[in-house]
Amino acid sequence: METQPKPNFPLTRRDFLAGFGAFFVTPQMKDAELKALMEKSRNWAATPLASLGDAWKPVHQRVVDIPKTPVASSEPKGMVKVPAAKFEFRMVGTEIEGFNWEGLDV
Repeated sequence: METQPKPNFPLTRRDFLAGFGAFFVTPQMKDAELKALMEKSRNWAATPLASLGDAWKPVHQRVVDIPKTPVASSEPKGMVKVPAAKFEFRMVGTEIEGFNWEGLDV
């Protein structure tokens, strides 16, 4: 008889804000995926949250070279070729940020 996992997440948002976290791991996760996730988590956990300040500050940015993507000879798997044409894109929205901090919307 196969049983279905019943997730139980006793951690609340308050727990996460206090520095607690959790991973929900299932047997369906591939070993390579899980290993990569655990390695990334180990790197995150190397810096204690208490050592990080709680004051906002801008992150310094720098320009980096990005090599040109080679032209594909055919559509990559899962993609559809869209023939060249004139397209018109429209967007409507309101962005409310409330502050004009250094580094905002760079």
